[in-house]
Amino acid sequence: MSRGKRKERQQESDCEVEANIDDPALRVVWEHVKHKIKATPRQSRTESFYQWVHDHSADVYALQEADAERALHQLEEEERRMTREASKSGCYRRKPKKSWRRCWRACRSRVLLRPRFGISP
Repeated sequence: MSRGKRKERQQESDCEVEANIDDPALRVVWEHVKHKIKATPRQSRTESFYQWVHDHSADVYALQEADAERALHQLEEEERRMTREASKSGCYRRKPKKSWRRCWRACRSRVLLRPRFGISP
């Protein structure tokens, strides 16, 4: 059998095994170990994979933990990036600063209007 056809059959087999795995956490493990899992005349690759998971539970947990750490770091980085973009884009309006003239006029009108209309300070 030529190399191209064998690789194509192997890829099809990878897709079949991935379709048979229900747990998304085990799919991550499958992506790491699929090159090690071989079918036998008595076991399919899916059955061989589940047997490997059963026999190597510590490795499974380590791979899942590493994947969770990587996902967490990606989310944290995305949050930092979004925070930077939000602060730069001006999405959040800042309170405009009062000019000294506007403030002076407001204070002057309050001072002048109070005695005229009987408003006590």
